[in-house]
Order: sequence, then C-alpha cells, then structure tokens
Amino acid sequence: MFATHVILSGRKVRPWLLSHIGRPAFYSLHSTVSLVATGAFIWAYIQAGSGSLMYPPLPGARIAALAMMPFVLLLIIGRITTRTGEANSPNPPIGIYRICRHPGSFGLLLWTIVHLMNVAEDRNVVAFVAMAAIAIAALVKNEVVRRGAQTSSVPAYMMETSILPFAAIIRGRQQLYLSEIGWWRPILAVALYATILWLHPYVIGVDPLAPYR
Repeated sequence: MFATHVILSGRKVRPWLLSHIGRPAFYSLHSTVSLVATGAFIWAYIQAGSGSLMYPPLPGARIAALAMMPFVLLLIIGRITTRTGEANSPNPPIGIYRICRHPGSFGLLLWTIVHLMNVAEDRNVVAFVAMAAIAIAALVKNEVVRRGAQTSSVPAYMMETSILPFAAIIRGRQQLYLSEIGWWRPILAVALYATILWLHPYVIGVDPLAPYR
C-alpha cells in the first residue's frame, strides 16, 4: 500500500504517466491500484489475527484522540473540497490552506499519531505506521517539489503558509478567514465524526466512548 502511493506519485513517475496516458486515465489507474492494495491490506490485517501488545497506551491518549479527530477530519475535508493548484504552481492560499500547507497529508499523519497513542497490538501498530509513512512521504515529496519549482508563485506561497497548522498565522505571516472555510465544512466534519463514533464499535470492534459511559 505504501509503494502504490509513493511510486505512482513519484516526482518522475507521475509527470511521465500524466503526459503519456492523460489525467483521467492516471487518476483511474491510481484509484484502482490503491483500492486493490487497500483491499489486500485489509485482508492481511484480518488474517493476521489478534497479537501481542507492543507498549501500554499513553495516559490521556483516548481523550486526545476524541478531541483531535474533528480537526483531523476538517483538515482532510478542506483538502478534498478546496482547489490548490499544482504542487509546483500553487494557487494563493485560501481556506484550510491558510491554516496548513498540506492539510490532507498532515490530517492523515495526525490521525495515525492519535491512534498509535491508543492502540498497541502489533498488527495495529504496523497498519498505522504504514499510513504514517504514506503521510510523511507525501509531505516530503510536496515540499521538495515546491522548493525546487521555478514558478513565481512558490516563494510567496511558502512564506504565507506553514507545515504545522496555525504556525504561519501565529507568526503573523497569514490571516485566518473563517468565511473561506464556510459553515458546511465544519458541520460535515462533525457529522462524519459522529458517524465514525457510532460505527466504530461495529466496524472496528472498539468503542471509543466506552470508558466514559
């Protein structure tokens, strides 16, 4: 699963495929390969069965996960629903990109971190470490591409945004306009969060709210 994301999105592979097969075919190929890899990953996870604990859950980890996941979902939803341009020619930062330069990748990384703080079974650790590796690889690739780009929009974009959420805003290099994020993205994030909490015991087998009932 890691290879399907890193290889197909590689700095040389992705442009070559786009130029030879076109954007629609590339995205179809990427989606198909990713779905197959994810299905194989889930099958291997189920076949592995329950294992041993590698470490005790960190104190306060459950509360941290419950508190962070709405923000994680907002980052990911913002990434999916906001146009940003190409990595080597980004649009001026707007909406969620004023908060974080790579909201999708950083959201996935936060998601894996808060879960690794809670789950210690060996197969869970392998699964979340693999997803964290995908997120970190995407962050590094995008940073390398943008820093190496020759377009005039990149220097200003890098100055006005930050990898860490809110860092550019705190340093006075960016301003937050909630109107650009809108009301429906936070509502969608909260609704998705509530749905995940509801389905978590049935799909994942663990109830995140159980200790607090």
